[in-house]
Amino acid sequence: MAEQLVPSRCRSHVARQGALLVGGYAAAQAFALLRNALLAYMLTKGDFGMAAVLTMTLQVIEMLTDPAIERMIAQAEDGDSPVLLGASHVLTIARGLIIALAILLVAPFAGHLFGVEGLETAIRWLAAVSLVKAFMHLDCRRQQRRLDNRSSVLVELVPQALAAAAAYPVVLATGDYTAVLWINAILAVAMIVTSHLLATERYRLAFDRAMLVRLLRFGWPIIVCAVPLLAVFHGDRLIVARYMGIESLAAYTAVFLATMVPGTLATRAGTSLMLPLIAEARASTRVQAARFRLMNEIAVVAAAIYVAGFAIAGGLVVWLGFGDKYLGNGALAAALAVMWAVRIIQVPPTVLLLAAGETRTLLVAGFVRAGAILLVLAAAEAGADMAVLALCGALGEVVAMIPALRRIGAIHKGQVAPMLRRVAGFPLALAALLPLWNFSERVGVGAAETFAVLFAVVPAVALAGILAMPALREEALSMIAGVRRPAIGPA
Repeated sequence: MAEQLVPSRCRSHVARQGALLVGGYAAAQAFALLRNALLAYMLTKGDFGMAAVLTMTLQVIEMLTDPAIERMIAQAEDGDSPVLLGASHVLTIARGLIIALAILLVAPFAGHLFGVEGLETAIRWLAAVSLVKAFMHLDCRRQQRRLDNRSSVLVELVPQALAAAAAYPVVLATGDYTAVLWINAILAVAMIVTSHLLATERYRLAFDRAMLVRLLRFGWPIIVCAVPLLAVFHGDRLIVARYMGIESLAAYTAVFLATMVPGTLATRAGTSLMLPLIAEARASTRVQAARFRLMNEIAVVAAAIYVAGFAIAGGLVVWLGFGDKYLGNGALAAALAVMWAVRIIQVPPTVLLLAAGETRTLLVAGFVRAGAILLVLAAAEAGADMAVLALCGALGEVVAMIPALRRIGAIHKGQVAPMLRRVAGFPLALAALLPLWNFSERVGVGAAETFAVLFAVVPAVALAGILAMPALREEALSMIAGVRRPAIGPA
C-alpha cells in the first residue's frame, strides 16, 4: 500500500488550508499596509520617520526575546498537551514582563541611536503594549497542528482590520507620530480579545519546571538568533537613518513595508502550512523528502513571481501606496524584493530544520547573515544609494543558506543536491528579468502600460516555473486532469 503524505487527509483539505492561510494573511497584511499608507499620507515625512523609530524599537525588543513558542507547539509530538499549552502561557507572560522592562531601560537611548531626540516618553508607553500582548491565548497555534488554521488567521486578520479602521481618526486626533502608540495599543487589545474568544481550550497557566525547561531548550537558539536577525531586519534602516537622515529612513521604511507585505505573506503562510506537514512525516524519510522537494519548487517559483512583480511595478506600487513624497524608489523596491525573494526560498529548508528540532543551525545561519551588515555599512561609508544597501542584504541572505544546507546534507542524505538544482532556476529568472528592472520609472510609462506588462510577464514566469519543476509540474497536471489522490507528491 502506498504511503500517504497526509494520512487521513486528502489533497483538497491541504489546498483549502493553504488558500485560507494565503487569503487570510494577505488580507491582514493588506490592512497593515493600508494603516501604514494612511500614516505616510497624513503625517509629514519627518513624523512618519519618528513613527518608524517607535515601531522598530518595539519590534527589536520583541525579536530579542522571542523563543518561538508557537513553533514548538506545532513541532512537538505532544503539542496538544494541556501542560505544554499552560507552560507556553507562563513563558509568554514572562517574556512580556521582560519586554516591558527592556523598553523602560532603553527608552532614554533608542531615539539617540537613530539620530532623533524627544522620543523617550513615547517609547516608554510601548511597555504597556507589550504587557497587554503577553496574555494572548495560544490555543490557535495548537489548532494549527491539525491543519485547522481558521482561528490563527482570524487572530491575525481581525486586529489588523480594526487597527486600519482606527488609523484615520487616531491621526486626526493626535496630529503627529504619537498616533502609532494608540494604533499599537488597539492592535494588542484586539489580538488578545480575539485569541480568547476563538479558543476551544480554557486559558491556563502551568508552572511545570520540566516543560518550561524544555520550551527554553528549544527556544534559546532562536532567542540568540534574534541578535543577528536584528541586524537583518533593522540594521540597514539604522544605517540609513544615521548616514542619510530621518526623511531617508521614512522613504526606506515605506518601500520596505511595500515589499514586506507579500514577502511576509509568503514566508508566514508557507511556514504555517509546511511545518505540520513536514513534522508529521518524520517517520517516513521518503514521504518527507517528497514533500520537501515539492515545497522547494513552490518556493522558487513564488520567489521568481515576486521579483518579477516588483522589478516591473515596484516604483509605481510605492507611489500608489504612500503618495508623491515617495516617488523615485523603484530601484530600491526591486532590490528589496530580491532580498525578500531569497527569504522565501529559505522557508522549506528552515521548516525542515525546525521539524527536526535543529534550531542551533538556524542560529549559525543568522550570525552568518548578520555579517552582511558590515558590507552594508561599508557601502554606506562609500556613499552608495539605498538600493545598493538592499542588494548587500540580499547577498547576505544567500550566504546564510550555506550552514543550513550543510546541516540538511548531514541529517537528510540526498536532499541538498535536488534542492540546489531547483534553486538554480531563481538566478536564471533574475537574469531573464534584467531588461524589466525598474521598468515603470526607467522607461517612464504610465500605470496602464506598466500593469499591462506586469499582467503579461507574471503569468509567463509562473507557467515557465511550473513547467521547469518536475514535482510541481506533476501536481499541476494531476489537478488539471481532475485526479483526486490522498497524497501530496509522489506516492
